[in-house]
Amino acid sequence: MATPGISNANGNWDASALEQASTIATDNKWGMMYRSSAGISERTKTIADELKSMIDNPNLEVDNPLTLGKITALSGNYNMARQLQSNIMKSFKDAAQAIIRNV
Repeated sequence: MATPGISNANGNWDASALEQASTIATDNKWGMMYRSSAGISERTKTIADELKSMIDNPNLEVDNPLTLGKITALSGNYNMARQLQSNIMKSFKDAAQAIIRNV
């Protein structure tokens, strides 16, 4: 009976796409943790840039409820994305520490 994730040919674990070394030169030096959060980082930067451009606008109408709503939504999305990044990195760190402790 085949076991998912284990190669029948030699009994070794099959590496997932996340675990395999990246073929993109800029990703190679950072490793798996970088690749796991790169998509979130790109989206977070987009949100942060949009929020900064809104706040830095000299013609910002701070008394406009629609503008305030958009700033609030962008700020909430940015904070949520940063929290998600932090949680992902902490999960990897905790798992790595548990593996090292059990070796």
